[in-house]
Amino acid sequence: MSFCRFTYPALVLLWLGVACGHNSAGPVAAQLGSSVGGAASSDTGRPLLASDSGVDGGPDAASLSLDASKTVVDDLSARAERIREKYKLPSLAVAVFRSSGMMAVGAAGVRKVGDATPVTTQDKWHLGSNTKAMTATLIARLVDQHKVRWGTTLAEAYPKLALHPGYQAVTLEQLLAHRGGVPGSPAGMTTALFKNWSESQAPRAAAVSKVLAEPPFSTNRSWTYSNAGYMASVSWLETAEDPWEKQIAREVFEPLGMSECGFAMPATVGLIDQPWGHETPAVAGGSYEPVPQGKYADNPRGMGPSGRVHCTLASWGKFLSANLGAGRGDTRYLSAASFKQLSRAKPAVAGGDRDDYALGWSVVSRSWSNGDALVHNGSNKMNMSVAWVAPGIDRAFAAVSNAGSDDAATAEDELIVELIGVYGK
Repeated sequence: MSFCRFTYPALVLLWLGVACGHNSAGPVAAQLGSSVGGAASSDTGRPLLASDSGVDGGPDAASLSLDASKTVVDDLSARAERIREKYKLPSLAVAVFRSSGMMAVGAAGVRKVGDATPVTTQDKWHLGSNTKAMTATLIARLVDQHKVRWGTTLAEAYPKLALHPGYQAVTLEQLLAHRGGVPGSPAGMTTALFKNWSESQAPRAAAVSKVLAEPPFSTNRSWTYSNAGYMASVSWLETAEDPWEKQIAREVFEPLGMSECGFAMPATVGLIDQPWGHETPAVAGGSYEPVPQGKYADNPRGMGPSGRVHCTLASWGKFLSANLGAGRGDTRYLSAASFKQLSRAKPAVAGGDRDDYALGWSVVSRSWSNGDALVHNGSNKMNMSVAWVAPGIDRAFAAVSNAGSDDAATAEDELIVELIGVYGK
């Protein structure tokens, strides 16, 4: 949409869900399946690749080794560059993992349009709503430690809040499945979040308080994609000394060795030491415009649990590999019961309701995946990421870009389709 410029007012409009929606398009559209997110989220809401037909290895597929015992990581940079150039993106990077670690990685393009500094395979990328799977995993870890229950209700979590009666019986599981009735775009949160970019977690608590005092969007537990629901799932666990950021580091980053992850945009203000996010061109054929680093280069801290993590591909891959392992029976990080909760789609409750969303993941079955695959995409509208986790073939695929456009999403899909043809066998 040509009027989408990511100034402060546009970010408010994004939260309200009236700007910068993404449409499904591109040459891989015939291979796309069900959608991940929805409007007014930090996801794109675009369909996901199905890869049930027309998948091949792409150019020079035979040149890549498929020996599962090898330790050499394949270089995918030439593949990334070919597709990056096709869609004229600032950059594009991709990686393939098995449960034991990285198999292949590549990166192409520049950190900032107008500057020649190239991206590298060690760069850090904004993951948007792929943060949600990490937040759900934090709760799963606490369940395994008997500190919380999936059935903990909002009345139990927030005994001092003036909860609307419609939220009293909503559980953590329902919030993480987007079935708690929390609106996708609660207007009451706008002031609390976007007019206060504070680096404390206070705006998050204030925003959650405002939302939960208002009537639920729905009461039949149908699916409504909600960043606010993810914020509410953890805000009650926070203290000034132990905010969500410390908890996610303690329960997710540190146990899995994800040492190259952090929050908000990764670049240092005034430097081009990491990828910058880019605004989508206002007109067809226009140039991507880099977003100056600073607090307005990302959503406010209050939205952290729903979409504010950045990682290198290697560190993100440790999380994806842990999910592969859990899906193949490894219980060292997550119990079998907790992984089942995270990866089991919840049934529809009404006609037309979603029935493919679990907790932080969509669950789909594809001909190449040998069973269910977990998938999610994420974007703060200035960056794009997508991940596929297929335990049945012990493969995970991740792609990232420092552009948040439809073209970035299509390019990531196309590159992963190609790599499924090489590594998904």
